[in-house]
Amino acid sequence: MLRRQAVALVVVAFAVLFPLFVAQAQNNIVSSIPPDAKVGFGSRFSDSINVVCLSISRQLLAKPLLDLCNTADAAGALGGTNTSVGGSIGSIESRVGGLDPARTLVISRLQERTGTGTAASADMRSALRGFSFFVNGTYEAFDKHDTSFEPAYDRLTWGTNVGGDYSFDGKGLVGLAFNYSHANAYFDVGGGGFETDTYGVLLYGGVLPAKNAFVDAYAGYNYKDISTDRRINVLVGGTVPVTGQALGTTNGSEVKLGVNAGYDWVIQNFTVGPRLGVNYRDTGIDAFTERGGTGLEVRYTHTSEMSVTTVAGLFASMAFSAGFGVIVPQLNFEYVHEFSLDQKFRQFSFVGDTTGARFNFVNDPPDRDYFNLGAGVVFVLPQGIQPFVNYRELLGYNDRSAHTVTAGVRFSF
Repeated sequence: MLRRQAVALVVVAFAVLFPLFVAQAQNNIVSSIPPDAKVGFGSRFSDSINVVCLSISRQLLAKPLLDLCNTADAAGALGGTNTSVGGSIGSIESRVGGLDPARTLVISRLQERTGTGTAASADMRSALRGFSFFVNGTYEAFDKHDTSFEPAYDRLTWGTNVGGDYSFDGKGLVGLAFNYSHANAYFDVGGGGFETDTYGVLLYGGVLPAKNAFVDAYAGYNYKDISTDRRINVLVGGTVPVTGQALGTTNGSEVKLGVNAGYDWVIQNFTVGPRLGVNYRDTGIDAFTERGGTGLEVRYTHTSEMSVTTVAGLFASMAFSAGFGVIVPQLNFEYVHEFSLDQKFRQFSFVGDTTGARFNFVNDPPDRDYFNLGAGVVFVLPQGIQPFVNYRELLGYNDRSAHTVTAGVRFSF
């Protein structure tokens, strides 16, 4: 009797533990894949399909991934060379080479509200005191070039900033701004893309510790609603076509902090001076699961990245009196160095794989050194009205370019 109970216990233990052992072994097989640049959403995306179909028991696969593996197996396509087209979560992250319209807004506001960066006339100084309200609109055209890590896409962003600040007799200021933007991105090959709605708040302030010198700081938070549309066009083994659409929705968040300082030499109506700054940004995107019926829908893990940049630049402006007010053209040039942001590994698993075996892919490596060039003009009109327009361009970044135009108006009281 005891012998039968012992045998039964061994059988039960084997039945419970063996599937766990198999699943762990399969996960080990998957994790042993070299995490090179092409595993994931590069040209070898389908290599991960080979591993799933060949290494994981078909009994552990759900439809339609099971059907795909069976079809590819029957056609003798497994183990062969595969091709694919499709974007990835790496593309929807907020890295744009350091060009930050919100930060640009804050710096310009601090320059104008404290009187630094302009050869201030009496009319201008009166417009730089007390309360001020501003509203603007921003348009950005961003172009991401094709690389072996991520596909090419174009992104258009429309946004607005609304805020106000108070200047303490030109000796310093404190302000609060709210922003919203909507971005549409389209992959150059294969179709699909992603959309992002961003809602943010920004607190900023600055002081003038000495004549013609200023120090400012800002802290901001952004919340993001993200939707993805990945078009799948795969030839498994070069013979079995799989096409379709994988949709996803997720959320993201961004925290950013910065400190900037500058000094201005005023020569009659001309002002020129250096700028130095340090900026921190921490971005995260929640885990999410794609929807579709191709068998190649994937489940992404949570992703995050941190960026720390230093900025060294030069600012120049010239004030011209006119019958209607003062015209102040401005020019600034920045050199940006990235310290913290690294090329990141991302993890995903196939929705139809019940073992949850994970694969790695990597996004584009960041460019450590690049430049921002900006130009604009402010019109200081009677009764504290200040229309303005600015243009900024990202320069020297290896695989991307960006052009940003901002226009708005400020009202001082």
